[in-house]
Parts: sequence; structure tokens; C-alpha cells
Amino acid sequence: MKSFRQVIHDQAAAKSSNKTIKESIAGKGYAAAQNRQHQTLRTQVVSKLSAIQNDCRLAIQEDDDRKRGEYLFRVIFELAAVLKDFAEMSTRTNNISAMAVFDQESLMKELAPVIKAITQKR
Repeated sequence: MKSFRQVIHDQAAAKSSNKTIKESIAGKGYAAAQNRQHQTLRTQVVSKLSAIQNDCRLAIQEDDDRKRGEYLFRVIFELAAVLKDFAEMSTRTNNISAMAVFDQESLMKELAPVIKAITQKR
């Protein structure tokens, strides 16, 4: 799979309409892959948050301070992992949005001559 920078570079370097169409399809594929990864991360986040709630529930019921401390450190570790997943989800969302902008710019470049011809006929 191409990196995001490679897709951007290829989009900017497009010269023929056939290549632009191929890149638009590649852009959509890239956005779809990013969306799937975002959904996978979302599922992981929900699962981790459920585990955190469970550990908090166990820590509340625990009488031994040592075990309670272990639960709390595990909760902090799991919260850090959830925050990391949220950052990845944000990156995926930004990538999808950027690809939409690039596809729109490419489409406007392709349609510009047609729009100009239509407006001149009026």
C-alpha cells in the first residue's frame, strides 16, 4: 500500500485524465483502508474501555491495598493505550478528509475546461 505522502505526490504529478481517474480510484481505496483501520481501532477502544471499567470495579471491591494499587496501575496503563488509539483514529480521520479534498481538487481541474466552455456559450 502506498503511503499518504506517495498518494499526494502521485495526485499532484497526474498529467493525463486516465491517470487522474486511476489516482482517484487509488485515493478512494486509500480512504476506504483508512476507514477500516479507524473502525478496527474504535472496536479496540471500546474493548479496552470495558476492561478499564472492570478493573476499576475490581479495585473498588479489593480490600488489599497492594492489589488495589496493581489494579490502578493497570488502569493507568490501559488508559494510555486508549489515548494512543484515539490519536491513531484522529490521524485516520484526517487522512480521509485530506484525500477527499485532493479528489475534489483533481475533479475541479478536470471539469474546468467543460465549465469554461459552457459559460462562454451563454
